[in-house]
Amino acid sequence: MQFRRRRVDWLRGTAWAALATLALMVGGCGGGGGGGGPSLPATIGVTCDAVTGMCGWVGSAGDVHRGIRPDVGDDFLNRSRRGFYRFDISAIPAGATIVQATLRTELVAAHGTPFTDLGSLWINHVECGPSLDASDFDRTPITPALAFVTSTGLGPLNVPVTAGVQADVRIGWPHCDFRLEFSRRTDGAFDTDFLQLRQVLLPDDVQLVVSYIP
Repeated sequence: MQFRRRRVDWLRGTAWAALATLALMVGGCGGGGGGGGPSLPATIGVTCDAVTGMCGWVGSAGDVHRGIRPDVGDDFLNRSRRGFYRFDISAIPAGATIVQATLRTELVAAHGTPFTDLGSLWINHVECGPSLDASDFDRTPITPALAFVTSTGLGPLNVPVTAGVQADVRIGWPHCDFRLEFSRRTDGAFDTDFLQLRQVLLPDDVQLVVSYIP
């Protein structure tokens, strides 16, 4: 009987010692940054300012309006308007992986009923070249319908544009251009339906907020 009790006590002691050793091992793996597995790459955030002279709108009649508030929609002569924003992305290193990119602007005015008459607001990724000109109205998008808005009230507008920024970083361009347009150029009703977006008076009035992995 005494032998049996000593045997049980010995087994209990061995079990507790094993548990204590295991606890020390677990505590040492991953605590305090001390060498468990490889560390994840750091994500870097950057805010890219708009390029004032490349923001504005272009009309279907060939009229170009630089440095003013972008208009998107049509007028009483059924002429279409498309808005443009350009952002300086030169701070993002070549070869970076874009985790997220958001275009931050604002809808400041609406004339008529553009969403009802003209459909969805599309954000196309384009390349406008050295200056905004009449040819940019119909320029073929690099990434068509990158994002779209079906309806919204006035106020802040945050649009995901990750694929567009990634494409420009991959190519190596120092800027990123976006064209805003409705899915229908005009409703043919000879009335005015258009949105006005925030004007770029200072570079940070409209922003492109990006997070990336170098």
